Amino acid sequence: MAYAVEIYFDAETDRTVRKIWEAIAEAGLNSYMLEANYRPHFTLGVCEELDVAGMKAALDEFAEEYSPLPLALSSLGIFPGEEGVLFLGVTVARSLLDLHAAFHRAFAKYAQQQSEYYTVGNWIPHCTLAYLLSEEETIAALEIAREFALPLLSRTTEIGISEVAPDSCQQIYLVKLSS
Repeated sequence: MAYAVEIYFDAETDRTVRKIWEAIAEAGLNSYMLEANYRPHFTLGVCEELDVAGMKAALDEFAEEYSPLPLALSSLGIFPGEEGVLFLGVTVARSLLDLHAAFHRAFAKYAQQQSEYYTVGNWIPHCTLAYLLSEEETIAALEIAREFALPLLSRTTEIGISEVAPDSCQQIYLVKLSS
């Protein structure tokens, strides 16, 4: 089982992303995000082993220091390869990169076997819309996602730790970003 630290969106963005997930599922293409019990988010870091107690304390401090950020989910994208990922791209701003770098200074103390995809300098901030799509499903899901107006103007609201397995996501800790 792996661990992910995720940032969550305001209620309006959450609803819109869920509508996209549902539209993709209703087309019979992919319902992974719904079935695995994910919450709309973007991920800051992933690791195989985590000192959960230490990370909870670090997130409490982190959440006190960082206010909710305004964000724009402004593009659709895919990650090539076997994973078949369709996503909403988060427009990168200096404040987002600073938050990510600060997070990783704390994360490095508690996380072992980190995924390189989420490290500083490699990270592509995104909100997954569908996962494990074939090439044909990717094209069809992209057509569905294109029907939703972009950009989605959003705010970050919370940060949390989830345990993730190939078929499930269970949130184990959540804290609000200071306002």
